[in-house]
Amino acid sequence: MPNVKLKLSQHAYRLSREALIFLNEWYEKIFRRPEDYERVAEIGKYVVKHIPDFLIEYQIPDNLETEVFGLKFPSPLILASYEHDLGAIEKYLKLGLGGAIIKTATREKRSGNPRPRLIREKKKYKIGDKIVKRECMINAMGLPGPGAVEMKERLENSDLFSYGRPIGISIGGNSTEEYLDVYKTFSPLEYEKQFREINATCPNTPDGQNLCKKPENLDKLLHKIREIDDTPLFVKLSADFDRERNLELVDIIAGYENAGVTIGNTKTVECDKISVGKGGLSGPCIRDVNLKLVEAVNEHKLENGYDLPIMATGGLSSTEDVVKAKENGASLFGMATGIVQNMFVIPEINCELSDK
Repeated sequence: MPNVKLKLSQHAYRLSREALIFLNEWYEKIFRRPEDYERVAEIGKYVVKHIPDFLIEYQIPDNLETEVFGLKFPSPLILASYEHDLGAIEKYLKLGLGGAIIKTATREKRSGNPRPRLIREKKKYKIGDKIVKRECMINAMGLPGPGAVEMKERLENSDLFSYGRPIGISIGGNSTEEYLDVYKTFSPLEYEKQFREINATCPNTPDGQNLCKKPENLDKLLHKIREIDDTPLFVKLSADFDRERNLELVDIIAGYENAGVTIGNTKTVECDKISVGKGGLSGPCIRDVNLKLVEAVNEHKLENGYDLPIMATGGLSSTEDVVKAKENGASLFGMATGIVQNMFVIPEINCELSDK
């Protein structure tokens, strides 16, 4: 059971976050500003980075170690690719994540889409026989970031590798050539516990899903990557595409050494509150569709004898979610929105998984 420190921390985090949300909504109403959750996210990240370590340091139980591609994750929980602030990521590692994936890097620095590009909504979805309403996010950030060269320099000058946990770098681009250029930028990075994630399904840039729309381009990219090195990598798939297309992509990925799949990404939805008119839905309301895709890919993998690790992401926010994803065939579990909503869910899930 979670200890007193953990319960108090969860309660304090929840109250603080609710207060920030209330103040942001009040500000928007009084000054007639459009809904924009990014203010809350920015303030929240600042607070997280400055929380004293003794309040957030938790030991990972010894019996949770998971090995994938020879990389040993002390916990199968990892940070999904939504954050490039290395100070914030360090705090999440202290809470007990077994690894992390740095937010998608592109060749050049990007400011992303115009604001508002991140909103919070309550969505109805089904759990068993019940219809529940839970907080979800819609984002159309557009991959803002410092660019691959600067991101590599930040990593090399940070303390992130000192934790000794596997660190992934998400690779993005608007063309096969850009994906390859970004991959090459990080290839000289000296850290033995690193891996890559090819973000082939970004819904928030004009060409972010081209590798899935044209599977031959994915095959071409993976072939060229394997001419560079054999660093472990995952390819990020999405329920935006049907089962047949995803299994076609799995067949391609399975043909390469040290390659796995991440399932899934955010779910594209129309939204008139977002500056670009649509965004990626995340949170518990997309859990079931992603878990079904995990199950389908795992069945296909077993039928064909593929050695293909699966990382489940998208909507995971509880021990129950992680257990279900594991039953469906995943061995690693990426979290993002669930951590934003309650970062102390990390030690809670670790503790409960250890007891099972």
